[in-house]
This record gives sequence, C-alpha cells and structure tokens, in this order.
Amino acid sequence: MAKLYFKYGTMAAGKSARLIDVASSYERQGKEVLIITTDDSGVVSSRNGAERDAVTVKDDTDIKNLVLSGDYKIILVDEAQFLSPSKIEELHHIALDEQIPVMAFGLKDDFRKEVFPGAIKLFALAESVEEIRAICADCEKKATCNMRHIDGVPIVKGDQVLRSKNSYKAVCSHCYRRAIKSALLV
Repeated sequence: MAKLYFKYGTMAAGKSARLIDVASSYERQGKEVLIITTDDSGVVSSRNGAERDAVTVKDDTDIKNLVLSGDYKIILVDEAQFLSPSKIEELHHIALDEQIPVMAFGLKDDFRKEVFPGAIKLFALAESVEEIRAICADCEKKATCNMRHIDGVPIVKGDQVLRSKNSYKAVCSHCYRRAIKSALLV
C-alpha cells in the first residue's frame, strides 16, 4: 500500500541529498520518478553538490494531472514545507488513490520556531514521519533549530521565508537560545 511519508530535519541535515539518492535508486531499477519542488529554479540541489531537475509546483498546479501524465513509481517532494496545506492534501490523496508513494522532504519550523503550515499538514496526514538528524554547527549536539543570521548576528524577526542557504545554520536548542539572548542584548 502506497502512503505519504514526511522526512524532516533542520537546514543542512541532508534532506535534498537523500531525495536525490532515492531518485537514483528507483531509476537504477528502471522506474520513472517524479521530482517536484517549490523552488522557481526547477532544480533540487544538495550541499554536497548533487543536483536534479524537478518540476516546480505552485498553488495553481494540478499535481494529479502531472502524475497521471507519466508512469511514475514514486513522487519525491523537495522543500515540502512551502507547499500549501491543500497541496499536501492533494499529494496524500494521490498516494492513497493512485497507489504511488509520496516522499516529502522538508523543514518542520522556521528560524523563529514557528511551524510551517505545510509541515503541520504533513504531520497530520503522513502515515510515516521520520526525523533526519543534523549536528549543531556550534557544539556538535543534535541540531533542532534553524538559525537565521546576517553577518554572524542571529535574527529573530522577519519574513518566514528567505531563500538563501548561506543565511542559516542548524543549531541545538541550547546554542539557539544563547545566540538569540546575546543578539537581543546588542
């Protein structure tokens, strides 16, 4: 039985690298893979340098028609937290109705510790939820927070989405709190 999977982690946890590995594994078996992203570039890229072409999905994209246009054996979603809850529902229905597994990779929450609406829906609907662990950039404990910074100074306010990988780092809760407290004193 096909199902919706949610594989989440902090920035730099290797989510996109895992997505690319899963795609390669299916393709080595001669199976067709649909990779979708919310990024306008139409590319899934990993910090390890690996890249794959992807279909960019917007709120008006009919994912079911896209899926039915090929003989896909799996759907892989990068940056799934940016999908609207209705798009997450659409993917869940595709997994159940079309019997095609959907693996969604993404963040749980933002730099303010606010959960993304798409992630909330994924936690609610996914039949399988797995945390992809990362190491704190400051102390080497388990990273649980995404810290946004500008010129090394942690930022605690601003838009939820800023698509710049260089402006974030994964840290543990202790290092996050210490950095935020320090930044507020400046």
